[in-house]
Amino acid sequence: MFGHKHYVSVMRAKPAELRALRDLAPALRPWTTPLLECPLRVVSDCQSRRDFEAKFDAIVRHLSGWSRRTVFLDFSMVREEKPHSIEVIADRAALLGIRPVPVVSVKVPQPAEYDRSIQVVLSRHGSSLGLRVSPEVLRSESIGEMVQARLARFGASPSQVDLLIDRGGVDAGSVTYQEFAYRIPSIEAWRTLTVLAGSFPKDLADLARNETHRLRRFEFRQWRDLGSWSGRRPAFGDYTVQHVVFREPVSVPNLSASIRYTIEDDFLVLRGEGVLNPSGPGRGQWSAWAALLAEMPEFFGATFSAGDRYVVERARDWSNPGTAQKWLQAAFSHHVTTTALQVAGRLDRVREVAANVSDWTSVVDLGRPEAAL
Repeated sequence: MFGHKHYVSVMRAKPAELRALRDLAPALRPWTTPLLECPLRVVSDCQSRRDFEAKFDAIVRHLSGWSRRTVFLDFSMVREEKPHSIEVIADRAALLGIRPVPVVSVKVPQPAEYDRSIQVVLSRHGSSLGLRVSPEVLRSESIGEMVQARLARFGASPSQVDLLIDRGGVDAGSVTYQEFAYRIPSIEAWRTLTVLAGSFPKDLADLARNETHRLRRFEFRQWRDLGSWSGRRPAFGDYTVQHVVFREPVSVPNLSASIRYTIEDDFLVLRGEGVLNPSGPGRGQWSAWAALLAEMPEFFGATFSAGDRYVVERARDWSNPGTAQKWLQAAFSHHVTTTALQVAGRLDRVREVAANVSDWTSVVDLGRPEAAL
């Protein structure tokens, strides 16, 4: 269980995200619970139980650092075509000592086969259940009955359930937690309570090329403002440096050579142009941006995270500017490290120490996160 000083990172089961989780400092894992979503393309070529096991073995190896800890699994993206995949990944995760917690929605229709697979996971692994609810659903007059019916389907009570309020995309005008918290049924009874949200744009098309930009992290600012909230405070969850709605990438993308970098209250975006643009600077832009970022006061230093180390390496070696996937991995690595330290209240201290030592985890004591109610 965890209390409000905890970070739930929504990550897709793709290489960049998985490698970032793999590289997260062990000291930060008690403060962090991944919520792993599975895009259909990840399992589209799996036809047999053996195919699924091979695929998910490769995925959960990246999560081995969460042995004896919880990982949320939301496989709703594949519930129609691959309803039993949730069983297989839960089994493979459990073999590594990971506690799999399947996540279901209150309102989104679930195929009967998928619900049966969720029940298998609950029974086989003694898991709690994750319940994902939107503020729109909370506004329903029948929210209490809806939640009760959903939990009854799995024989669960709020004390056995991790409640995830998913606000989706947010901005300065979004309804805040304070404005809808009173609608949460039995708010004190849930095993854990987390609010998820994201404000990173769906792409960088609206940002001027060859410039740096600062975008507000509305989700974190709003969670931080709950410091004086007198009711039950939720843990913080976000979609890292991605849009809240997943879209499969196009087959032959002309991706911009851009860098996404999370700072205290904002996202810093160093916006390049398409790597395939005729007569353009191509992939070399990443090296140029890396060299610029490494000298900026906003840069957290080479020893802060695996992602920051990658920035410095690419700034020094222009012969190998990297790839879009590697730069996303670096962005995820830096973001998860930054945000976990923010919820733990240690970011300023780690930034101070990381400037002078090669391993800040040997100097800064993060303590232990408090338990939930």
